[in-house]
Amino acid sequence: MDEMDAIQLLLLPAIAALGGVVVYLFKRQEGANTLTAKKLHDCEDAHAETQKDIVELNHKVGMLEGRQAGVESFATKVLDIVKMKAGGGE
Repeated sequence: MDEMDAIQLLLLPAIAALGGVVVYLFKRQEGANTLTAKKLHDCEDAHAETQKDIVELNHKVGMLEGRQAGVESFATKVLDIVKMKAGGGE
């Protein structure tokens, strides 16, 4: 066995091992990417649902604020009328 054959006998298993490591790491990264993509999709779905909830809550708050303003205006007018009828007229 000459020196070139010895080098080939050492290099071929090392190259094969490195190739195996590359394939393993690639598959592992692909699995991680798949999991990340699923988590991202789930997060985006939850975000969209949360956005819908926020819009609905904003609508309800707006209605309640309007109702509250109406009640306060009505109460002020009633108090003014009561004061006027009671003779305060001020």
